[in-house]
Amino acid sequence: MHCKMNDWIEHSVFGLGRVSEDRGDRLDIQFINSGTKTILKTAEFRPGQQPPDFKFSKAKRKSRTP
Repeated sequence: MHCKMNDWIEHSVFGLGRVSEDRGDRLDIQFINSGTKTILKTAEFRPGQQPPDFKFSKAKRKSRTP
């Protein structure tokens, strides 16, 4: 399966996720229940659908001021 950024996929172990970065032979995928994982493109996944009204939470930034 050919995946590009922001495609939704379903992985047999990690579940439903969205491709966040293409790194050549690997993909960074944000999974709903498992967090971000880097997976080889040769792994088997199926096309997935974004759950209705679902959005990933934004990462909180730490303040640099003491």
